[in-house]
Amino acid sequence: MKEKILSFLNKNFMFIVAGMVLLIVLLLIMILFNNKPKLTCEEVEKIALEKINGKVIGCELERRNYEVTVHHENYEYEFKISAKTGEVMSYESEIVK
Repeated sequence: MKEKILSFLNKNFMFIVAGMVLLIVLLLIMILFNNKPKLTCEEVEKIALEKINGKVIGCELERRNYEVTVHHENYEYEFKISAKTGEVMSYESEIVK
């Protein structure tokens, strides 16, 4: 009788572990597919141009942020903008000739 109970518990334990592994895999898949940018390059270019009125010379998606480069007069500005929210995370400027 004791052996039957232990066998039953071992089988149930294996089902629980298999279920947990499946759940973790499904969560990881959801996270991977949910990382798609909500905004397009064109949308984040408009956000950068609201900050600096110039000419966009580049837009590239880097992980979760877009890098947008804007040229204005003798300066080049590089913005990092969230691909999901459109928030300007940072920007830098440098003189170009």
